[in-house]
Amino acid sequence: MLLKVLTISFIFIIILTSPFFSDNGFSEYLVDGTFSSPSGLNTYDINEDGCPDILGSSWNGGLITIWYHQGDTPVSWNRVDIDSGFTGASFVNSADLNGDSVPEILGTAWYAYEVAYWIKQNDSLWIKYCIDSSFIQAHEVQAEDIDNDGDIDVLGASAGLNQITLWLNQGGEPLVWNEQVICSTMTGARSVWPVDLDLDGDLDVVGAAAGNHDIRWWENDGQNPPGFTEHLVESNFYGAHMVRAGDVNSDSYPDIAAVGWQINQVAVWINDGNNQSSWTQVVVDQYFNSALGVGLANLNSDNYLDIFATSEGSGDLAWYENDGLDPPGWNKQTIDYSLPGAWPLACADIDADGYIDIISGANYSTYINWYKNTTYTGISEFIEPVLISTPLNCFIHPNPFSATTTINLSLPESGNIEISIYNIYGAKINQLANQFLTSGSYRFTWNGFNQFFKPVVPGIYFIQVKFKNTCLINQGILFIP
Repeated sequence: MLLKVLTISFIFIIILTSPFFSDNGFSEYLVDGTFSSPSGLNTYDINEDGCPDILGSSWNGGLITIWYHQGDTPVSWNRVDIDSGFTGASFVNSADLNGDSVPEILGTAWYAYEVAYWIKQNDSLWIKYCIDSSFIQAHEVQAEDIDNDGDIDVLGASAGLNQITLWLNQGGEPLVWNEQVICSTMTGARSVWPVDLDLDGDLDVVGAAAGNHDIRWWENDGQNPPGFTEHLVESNFYGAHMVRAGDVNSDSYPDIAAVGWQINQVAVWINDGNNQSSWTQVVVDQYFNSALGVGLANLNSDNYLDIFATSEGSGDLAWYENDGLDPPGWNKQTIDYSLPGAWPLACADIDADGYIDIISGANYSTYINWYKNTTYTGISEFIEPVLISTPLNCFIHPNPFSATTTINLSLPESGNIEISIYNIYGAKINQLANQFLTSGSYRFTWNGFNQFFKPVVPGIYFIQVKFKNTCLINQGILFIP
């Protein structure tokens, strides 16, 4: 890693990478060969040891399982089944629901009609609490603060009820939930995802329905409880099975990525930021047989979000390299051809080498694998800030920070300002601003979350400020939650 220390009214640490490409990109490692019909995967540092653990749900086995990362090299895992009677377990997630700084596990059960969460007693003992026991054919669950009250709420997709549903967290012990049906016409609803699509500071909701082939989103009005206005993105994405969101064309507006099981496609819809009902569809792959899973991550550390996806029909796990254009083009590379019934997938930096790895499972088998990212190695250049004739005043405080840090800017003249957050490996993880501003004073805040509204791990990050397309500031900050 190349480091350079400069002085521009304060100390800056400069890191920007342009790595070398290496072969096809991923090496396969076994996590578990005895996990029947994996249906959901996620990652979270459950035991708070600094290493990402893996969460899994087993459709046939009715299991909710944690594989604890042992922090060693090569990576090894300790499996703990926290529930073995969650019939038709279809998805798994994690969030700090009760505000005690210890993450809970969430899950959905297709056959048991349940949305539930488990509270940790110790690494091996978890107590189950039910949020909803009549959520017919519960398929997916997400957790974010939808009403901006400081508590984490829960979102779910029900294929049997054709619903996208929100449970507002009311606190208490045990937790009390107020159910709010966002939509009841999503026939065969399969997927739900929270994201601020219109950049108004409130989390909106995106959903996918396999029955009526819809991708829709619901605009959050910012009230408490929130109201939602429905917008149609696509009505002919046959067998829409999973939906995610992220800024794939680097214009600051989150775009939508989805897979269609019947149409055999991976696609993105570009958010133009001007009209909530206007989206430009880009087909990423039109021959991905029975596509079931999709994810977004910057896999090759080039600051653009790539796509990775699973194909049930061909048993493939593939990733699609974003070429950085607008709209982006995509270069497909298959990671694994031998995952029968490939479905669940997740990503995290498993081996702490600075590159995002992929975790996937085969629903027709008993295997969970993780794939070490070897797409890029080495560092070929670094970029320094430069000075402009008129000084740009910038003050970032606090540093270190635990909740939020504020970037105070004084612009000497009008121009486009871009503020981005990078990790220590040069990967762009969030963008706070990309807009034209007149001269004057401005304030921007970062809350320690990435572009997917997920908290980043503790460590050093870099705030990069560009003014008129010129890199002026790369300041190192320390995040200690």
